[in-house]
Amino acid sequence: MNKLASLALLLPALCVSSFAAEDDPYLWLEEIQDEKALDWVRQKNAETFDELRDNELYEQLYDEALSILTSDARIPDGG
Repeated sequence: MNKLASLALLLPALCVSSFAAEDDPYLWLEEIQDEKALDWVRQKNAETFDELRDNELYEQLYDEALSILTSDARIPDGG
C-alpha cells in the first residue's frame, strides 16, 4: 500500500480522535432522561413541525398517508 493510501485510511481516525468530548457543545443532550435535554428536543421538534406544516405539500402528503394507513384494501381476506 502506498503512503497516500495509508494516509487516507488514517485521516478519519485522526479527525475523530482530535475532537475531544469536552469540545462538543451538545454533549449534554446525551442525557436522555434530563428535563433540560427533553425540553430542548421538544422545542426543536415543534419548530420543525411548524416549518413542515407551513409547506404547501404537507396537507397533500398527510391526506395521502392517512388514506393509505386507513384503507381497507390492504387487509388480506384469507381467501
